[in-house]
Amino acid sequence: MKRLFTFLVIISYLPVLAQKTGHPRIDSLLTELQRPHDDTLKAKMLATISRDYMIFAPDSGLMYGAQALELARKYKQKKTMAYIYSALGLNHRYRGEYEEALAYYDSGLKLNIELGNKGGISSAYDNIAVVKIDQSDYPTALSYSFKSLAISRELKENLSGNYINISIIYTDMGKCEQAIDYLQKAKKIAEDAHDSSTIRNAKSNIARNYLIMGKYQLALETEQEIIKSAGSKVNRHSMLADYSYLATAYYYLNDLSSASKYFLTGLEIAEQMKNKKSVAENLGNLGEIYLGMAVDSVRKRDKSNFPLPDKRTALRKSVMYSQRSADLHQELHNLRDLAANYNTLSAAWELLGDKQKALDAYKLFHRYNDSVFSKANKSKIATLEKQQELDSIKQQVKIDRLKIVQQNLEVAKKRNERSFLFIGMGLLVAVIISIAWQRRKSERLLLNILPHSIAERLKRKEHPIADQFSAASIIFIDMAGFTKLSEERDPKETVNILNDVFTRFDTLAEQYGLEKIKTIGDCYMAVGGLPVPREDHAIMAAKMALAIKEMMNNYTAPDGTTIKFRVGLDCGPVVAGVIGKKKFIYDLWGNAVNTASRMESTGLAGEIHCTDNFKEELEKEHAAQFRFTARASMEIKGKGTMQTWFINAA
Repeated sequence: MKRLFTFLVIISYLPVLAQKTGHPRIDSLLTELQRPHDDTLKAKMLATISRDYMIFAPDSGLMYGAQALELARKYKQKKTMAYIYSALGLNHRYRGEYEEALAYYDSGLKLNIELGNKGGISSAYDNIAVVKIDQSDYPTALSYSFKSLAISRELKENLSGNYINISIIYTDMGKCEQAIDYLQKAKKIAEDAHDSSTIRNAKSNIARNYLIMGKYQLALETEQEIIKSAGSKVNRHSMLADYSYLATAYYYLNDLSSASKYFLTGLEIAEQMKNKKSVAENLGNLGEIYLGMAVDSVRKRDKSNFPLPDKRTALRKSVMYSQRSADLHQELHNLRDLAANYNTLSAAWELLGDKQKALDAYKLFHRYNDSVFSKANKSKIATLEKQQELDSIKQQVKIDRLKIVQQNLEVAKKRNERSFLFIGMGLLVAVIISIAWQRRKSERLLLNILPHSIAERLKRKEHPIADQFSAASIIFIDMAGFTKLSEERDPKETVNILNDVFTRFDTLAEQYGLEKIKTIGDCYMAVGGLPVPREDHAIMAAKMALAIKEMMNNYTAPDGTTIKFRVGLDCGPVVAGVIGKKKFIYDLWGNAVNTASRMESTGLAGEIHCTDNFKEELEKEHAAQFRFTARASMEIKGKGTMQTWFINAA
């Protein structure tokens, strides 16, 4: 289900409009704007309109923000300019334009630092943290959130808001217990201050974490308690979140009719508010619900009091809702949710028997998915492209200089033909050597990002690259003690530890012939058996896992904190390749990838957790080298009940 929380700070400059929100406030401001006002007040009104438009129409928000910025610059209203930069950043973020959003947030941060506005500095840190969450850069997001928290402690204000913001990062990282700890802190502060709105927000986020942890009944009861205690006082924004979590809980409790009812109610509220983003989210959720109604295994578990529609009707509704959601997310430039829409559409068209539409939707899913994730490698590729561009300019300058030298040679040929000839040849050799060195430098950077064989194919202009592998082994490694390590710690120290750990993993991957794919936060992913297929992919992955377990058994941070590691393994067919027009990344997809990730997340610290499928692959020829310990059958999210194993050396 969709992520529904963002950090939104709505500031009202006009007291007469302070009780209005959404379109009513925008309409009131636009009406007020037509009356005579001095330009300084007009700039503030335009800035507020810009911020309010971010959810409904970010294009309009950018237009009004540009007008506000022009007036604020004219009269050197630095405080207003800082606020406008924040509004423009929010609008760009809602369009999925993260780099532009960060640029405006940074400009606002610098102005607030210049003004000594600590509250504005704290808000800027929070805004930057949100974009880093969107980019899946959780260590950086935590760093900025902790900076904001430090200021709030100094000012003795907004601590509960900071705790909730930090909890959201931990939730997105899958560290729900740590998230709940911060939410309980926020709830305690709000209860002491009799702040019912923040209490409700904290409880709602706790329910969200219960959903992610699989405690669906507890999530349902928490949301029912929130709705029951709120009565008619709650605003429609909070109702949207509550109905979404309530619907999600019913979905996972196999009551599809109740789930669809609450998502439809949320859709109705969002449409009344003209909130395109929430409309798109509820439409997408309905698409997923109706897809579930068409899957036999889901239909059999359904506990609804009402009969489900026939499978074909459910699939057509899934397509209708998902396509409407995709159209809105396309308009809003919300690439992450747009990818999810096309993933649902691909599955629905497949079940409807339209293979071509299923394939088209699947391609769009990967296009948008790849444009959001793996930002670290994309940044490296961008650096490479920039370096290549600079190299090209330098080379052209040198060639132009050589032409000038050659012209001078012709003019002075009779006076000192031999001397100038040697000079020209020397310059030519120097240019050739320089070009070759710069090219080798660029190629080395490319090979640090992509496998050698893939880099060679890209240099031959083979694109897109997509290869099917019948057998590969995937390994995920996660730092179980990372949360304790990173809390309120110097970000440089945290990054240094991550660098040390991942460098060790890189060495082991090279030793055992595995290909590193990417790192996500504190998680490391590698694969055996590609891009060059090999029959011993499973044993090499298992040996790397055992080597990691031995190497990292007593690993401690500089302050003595012990860090344990969870390792997950699976094997099977995968698709790997490079997709996109620029800023390439080599990645892979398939059921085995998802299952290996599940093995890591459901494993135990200090243990190597694998599927029954991976165990059988090892036992074909290498059973004597390993000892397997069975775990009790468990419910794996998205996979059903599975028999899994712990691996140790024999």
